[in-house]
Amino acid sequence: ALPQVSTRSEQQQLGVQFHQLMQQRELGLEIQPLLADNPQLQRWFHHFQDFPPPMITGTRQSEHPCTLAFQDFILVAVYDLLIQGPDQAQIIDWKTYRRPPYTQTLQQHWQTRLYPFLLAETSQYQPEQISMIYWFAEPSSSSPPQGHWIAIPYSAQLHQQTQADLANLLTPLHQWIQD
Repeated sequence: ALPQVSTRSEQQQLGVQFHQLMQQRELGLEIQPLLADNPQLQRWFHHFQDFPPPMITGTRQSEHPCTLAFQDFILVAVYDLLIQGPDQAQIIDWKTYRRPPYTQTLQQHWQTRLYPFLLAETSQYQPEQISMIYWFAEPSSSSPPQGHWIAIPYSAQLHQQTQADLANLLTPLHQWIQD
């Protein structure tokens, strides 16, 4: 079991380094020192250059925090990249693990539900103006041609469902804390 823990820790560290690389890139800072002597980061960055996700034009913010007070709890998201255009917004999340074969897997993930929810609640954007893109450094072998990314649109229906599901999860938790 110890080698797996060590490998997982090493993979997580590489993921952190990739996020730092992409943040420095967005800030216009030098990225070569991060790429030097790291073939895995070089490979992932070349994948990004060769297969970037479709990105809208707008104000770009890397590692952008978003918080919302909801039923006496503070909900927090940190967007890897948030792009805010005049009439739409994109949340882009970098993933350094292998892409899952089914989009439905990600559509049901709490991150996919919570990140757009928080943006809709804390900005002028309507749910239909928000989308989330997962970009994968490692596509799966069964991925479609755009294998490095999955775009997931948001909607008023998803927003209402997420709000209800959050309330259903947090109400008992709040009660438990009170007791």
